[in-house]
Amino acid sequence: MFDATPLAPPFSGGAVAGRTAAEFFAGVGLARMGLERAGWEVVFANDIEPAKRQMHDGHFGPSPHYHVGDIHDLARDPTQVPAALLAHASFPCTDLSLAGGRKGLNAGQSSAFWGWIELLRAMSVEQRPKLLLVENVTGLLSSHNGADFRALVAAINDLGYAADAMMVDAAHFTPQSRPRLFVIGVASGFETRAYPPPPCGEPAFSEKGGEGGEVGTRPTRDEAGARSTGEETWYPGSSPLPDPPHQGEGDSVASVRMGLSVNDLHPSTIRPAKLVEAIRASADLDWDLWDLPEPPPYGVVQLEEVLDRLPGDSPQWWSTERAAYLLNQMSDRHRQTADTMIAGKKVSYGAVFRRVRNGRSMAELRTDGLAGCLRTPKGGSGRQILFEAGRGEYRVRLMNPDECARLMGAKGYRITTPLNQALFGFGDAVCVDAVAWVAEHRLNPVAEAILGQAACVTKD
Repeated sequence: MFDATPLAPPFSGGAVAGRTAAEFFAGVGLARMGLERAGWEVVFANDIEPAKRQMHDGHFGPSPHYHVGDIHDLARDPTQVPAALLAHASFPCTDLSLAGGRKGLNAGQSSAFWGWIELLRAMSVEQRPKLLLVENVTGLLSSHNGADFRALVAAINDLGYAADAMMVDAAHFTPQSRPRLFVIGVASGFETRAYPPPPCGEPAFSEKGGEGGEVGTRPTRDEAGARSTGEETWYPGSSPLPDPPHQGEGDSVASVRMGLSVNDLHPSTIRPAKLVEAIRASADLDWDLWDLPEPPPYGVVQLEEVLDRLPGDSPQWWSTERAAYLLNQMSDRHRQTADTMIAGKKVSYGAVFRRVRNGRSMAELRTDGLAGCLRTPKGGSGRQILFEAGRGEYRVRLMNPDECARLMGAKGYRITTPLNQALFGFGDAVCVDAVAWVAEHRLNPVAEAILGQAACVTKD
């Protein structure tokens, strides 16, 4: 139906021994693609929707590790889940999103988060993962005036994990505005302050910085005896990380600088003001905050770079009448922008999204080189529309599934399902590159430390 040739992932070294992951609310497997790019192996996947499993298998092939079923049923029988170092959960955002009903974490589909927590609670100590990665919309921060974000972090704490949180926008990697909140959990009892991990039997810090301590009680830079080299700060026992497998412009070679306290936090690209405020409002919780590098520049990839160049007689283009109707749905401001594009000497591109304003369906044109956030096309709405104009002409069509896959960082995703099913699958997924970035800069150093300490215990 569409492009069936998968693109080799940027990370070509395969999974690193011990980096195993269980993927919950797995959808069509984009989190899996991100984790695999960062050297992880997904050994278990779960989702309640058979249609997503169908789309997943159309790309990855038969996947016996993919379990279709309710997360609450897994919680009643956790032996179905194999042991893994990491558990990833991209639970439904329906009741947290600003575009949804805002019922909150305890209502509707978003309450499935608690089924995942119960599953983790029901696992044996040996089975329970040492790392957690939770992803959802940024609306979680403001849901119930911040109470839902606090409840989520407190639930992770209650299971013995210290938390970190960051916001990563797909627009740092692909031409789509898709900011998402990531919460990391690190099991207590594992020293993760120094990277690379120290040799067996050696403390993670010099005496000046202190040794040991509970996860989530990180020293400040001064307390840790930090030293500076140029613009980067290093901690005793640490050294610069090698370049990540697909390092982007804007990444720092010093991918990890640890030891932030809540009071150390200042607004940044990865932790904007509203996230810093949310963390400070819950300063009494158990945090394991790391200082992280800047992601690649916002909008580094432009919309036109991911578009198919279709001939004028392609059936994907709308009729003249339908295109004109869209143009007439624009406000005066957006229509003026469209007219300027049409009169331009060169062909240019914009993304259009329909919204209801004051009871009327309006077409809003975006021309900053980005598409709006992909959404699930329920009831025929929520689709991204492409507006191509210049030299006195314009054409309109829906963005096709191949283009949506590229917006999600999944170039080459093999699509074997009907149009709406594919659009739904991508609209309900997480950006591949965002997951890979979080894994490379936050999960991988901790995983190496945990696996190194586990090896030390084995030796002893």
